[in-house]
Formats: sequence, C-alpha cells, structure tokens
Amino acid sequence: AALVGGLAFAFCSYMTAHGLGHANFIATGWMPLFLLELVRCLRERHWRHPLLAGLLLVLQIQADYNVGIAALALGGVWVVAEGVLNGRRLMAGGAHWRLGGAVVVFVLLMAPFLIGAQADATVAQLKAKDSWFRANQYGAPVAGYLTPNPLHPLWADTYPAWKERFSQFHGNLAEGVVYLGWVVMPLALLGAWRGRRDLTTRVVVVGALAFLLLALGPTLHITRDPVFSRWHIDDAHVTPGLPFILLHYVPMLRQMRIPTRLIVAAMLMLAVLAAMGVYWLQERLDRRPSGAARPGWISAAIALACGLLVIGDFWVAPFRTTPAAIPDLYRKLSWLPAGAAVMDVPFGNQDGYGAYGICLNETMYYQTAHNRPMLGGQIARLSRQSMLQYQRFPFLDELATRVRTDADDRPCTHADPAQAEDELKELGVGVVVLHSAVISPEVIKTAHAHLKAGRWERHGEREVYYPRWVLDATRIGSRNVAATHSAGAQPSPL
Repeated sequence: AALVGGLAFAFCSYMTAHGLGHANFIATGWMPLFLLELVRCLRERHWRHPLLAGLLLVLQIQADYNVGIAALALGGVWVVAEGVLNGRRLMAGGAHWRLGGAVVVFVLLMAPFLIGAQADATVAQLKAKDSWFRANQYGAPVAGYLTPNPLHPLWADTYPAWKERFSQFHGNLAEGVVYLGWVVMPLALLGAWRGRRDLTTRVVVVGALAFLLLALGPTLHITRDPVFSRWHIDDAHVTPGLPFILLHYVPMLRQMRIPTRLIVAAMLMLAVLAAMGVYWLQERLDRRPSGAARPGWISAAIALACGLLVIGDFWVAPFRTTPAAIPDLYRKLSWLPAGAAVMDVPFGNQDGYGAYGICLNETMYYQTAHNRPMLGGQIARLSRQSMLQYQRFPFLDELATRVRTDADDRPCTHADPAQAEDELKELGVGVVVLHSAVISPEVIKTAHAHLKAGRWERHGEREVYYPRWVLDATRIGSRNVAATHSAGAQPSPL
C-alpha cells in the first residue's frame, strides 16, 4: 500500500509536467522525509527528531526554494492541525520544546542564506513591489483538478479543444497541469473514510484541502472566467476568502507568483490518503488468518492492480527530452586566452519576469564543457540594472533587440565594425557562436555586417567568429583555427 502511495506522488502530473523544463521543481525527495521527522518530533521524545526535521527542511529549500516553501507551509499546516485536534496531549509530552528545537536548527543553518537574501538588491526590490506578479492568472482552475494530463497519449489530441473551451490559464504547459488523478482521488476518499476517526488521517485531510485551496490562487476560476472577484487589492481583482490572499502580506512569500506549484504539497497528502485507501481494500478483501506474518496473495494483487492503474493514469509518452550531447566546438576552446568569454547568439538576459533579448538555455549547459565565462543567461531573479547592463554596448544592444523583435525591415543603427570589435575586446569575448538554425536571416546578416576584422568558420548549423584581438593575442590561436578546418570545420562562404 505504501508503495502505491509512493508511485502516486513520484509520477503525478505535477512531476511529469515540470520535468519538461523545471527540473529543480521535481527535487522533492526531502519534503516527505522532513514531514515524517516533523510528525515524530511532535509525538516522540528523542533529540534526533528536531535535529533531523530542521536539517531536512534546509536541504529541501536548498534543493529548490519553491518546493521548500511548500514544505515549510505544509509543516505549518500540520502543526496547527495537530495543535487544534490534540493540543493538550502534545503540550504534556513536551512537543513545544522539541518543535522549538527544530526551529532553532533551521534558523541557524539557514542564517547565511537569509542574510544574503535580505541584503540582495533584487530580493529587496521584489519585496517592496506592490504587485501580485500575475498570481491571479496562474491559479489552478477547479476543473483542472479533474482534467487528465494533456501529456497522456490518450488525451493529447483532445486537450487543445478542452483548453480553448474551458481553460483560463495563460502560462505554459508545465504550470497549467494540476490533474489529481482519477485513480488517486477515489483511493484517497477511501483512505479518508477508513481513517475518519484517526488523528493522523484527519491532519492529512486538512493538509490536502488547505493546499488545494492555496493552489487556486487569489482569484477563483471554475473554468475560464474569474468568479466572485469583488475585491481590488493592489493591481488585481481577487476573490474574498481564498487563503492565497494572505501570502500577499507575508514578506518573501509574496514573491510566489505561481500558485499551481503548491499542488506538490497537496499531492503528497493525497498520496498518503491513497495508500490508506489501498490498505482499506486489502483489509476488506483479503481475509487472512489472525496474526498472519505476511499479507496474502489477494493483498499483493490489490496493491499491484492499484499501482498499475496509478501509473496508467499518470502515463506520459512520448516524453520530450533534451539532447545531452555537447557540440564539439565547445570542447575545443582551450587555446583561447585565459578568461576569454563565449558569446552565443541568440543573446540576452532573462529571468522569471522578463527578458532582454533571448537566452538560448542549452548554452548554459554547454558551459560545463568549455568552462569559460559567457555573456547573458537566465536565472530566477535579476535586478533591472543587471537585466539591461548590455544596453550601453551598441552592437550587443543591436543584436539583443533584433533577436527579440525579428524586425526584418528595421535599418541597422550600429553598423561600425570597428566599434563592434572594440566592444568584444572590452568584454573579453573570445568567440561568438551564431546558432543559425534558431535565429532569423536578418540577425545573421546583422552579425556579419558588424564582424569583419576577425575570422569566420562554419560548424554544421553553427557559425563561429574569432575576434581580431584573440587572433592577435596568440599565435597558437591562429594555428588552432587553421587546424580546426582540417578537422571538419569549413570557412564560411560569407
């Protein structure tokens, strides 16, 4: 039964959807371990439980901030629920002292991170902003809880029609999949019914309901349109009574702009209830002798059938993956001067709120091969100043804005090749890589118009440019450029 619950959590739609490009959001392994130790911390008298609870929560936050906050909130809901339902017994057993110890361990281990975040200008800027960060658009529609994962092979063709008709979601596929599972939900209801008089089951039910409500966001949507959005707070109309509104007034937590990510905590609770439901079926259908050492074959068959149904309901095929191969040209840059940077085009800076130009994300992975500085990139949060730092370089600004707009009829305003070479030298750019397959001919033409003094090569679908300062800086550079031609690289006809 526990294995079925584990399958329900590990392969739920939240996991498979975020596996498309949010690999950090599926780093959830520390969360159930933290919750386990938190429960033991409340109920058992041993010093290791507060220590492990604080440590495991820190590990989850370091693995991913979003999931860590969900784990922290889930722990808070659990403590409050247990306190309401069983407060006197917990106090008599000294649970408050052990819980305080867990908090002390957490604060001590997190102190360096919290101090750094507090001092960071980007965090301060976001904390002070009166905005929902479009959280009212990224809330889960109630119908989404019942709508199968569009990545499932049986529903892939019908999902676009469903989305056009019912969905209110404006974000990407990963954030919009909030399916709970037509197998998990009945099993969870059975588990809740079986343990309706049990304290732990009641707390699990409270946790599941709390996070299903939080995932709705500040504005209620049944399908496409908002419902009862009567209040106007800051820059959004919100629905009175939804608990996510309270997070808007909590420092740091107000940055959680995508409520659907809290589904991960709800799915953990539903997985526990589903395991209880499987156990209830085993109790009812497998009439074993009293005191039997092992479950009978009927129990094993029930668990196997439920596990297969869970996997079948959450099945994703084919699952889109990213090629792990790194182009050889990135492995052959050792001859460049020390500290020379790599500039990939498309070029730009990007974070969760916007972009200057466009960052080709796989180029950050390629950096693991060449181990050199690179221009541009993507990170969760950037200050406005950092985002636009390249605007003072006319050539780079020309490339970034042209990549972003693909304005074919726009005249080139910075066409001085000498100025472009000076910019590359000032920034220490040792190589420019044009990803010709993903940028428009206009961007390629702009790059060629600016970069003339150095040397061009073609490597398959990519064109590589070595600035004049690099070729002049070392003779070995010139020899290596020539050697790459004999290894298969061809001079560009341009």
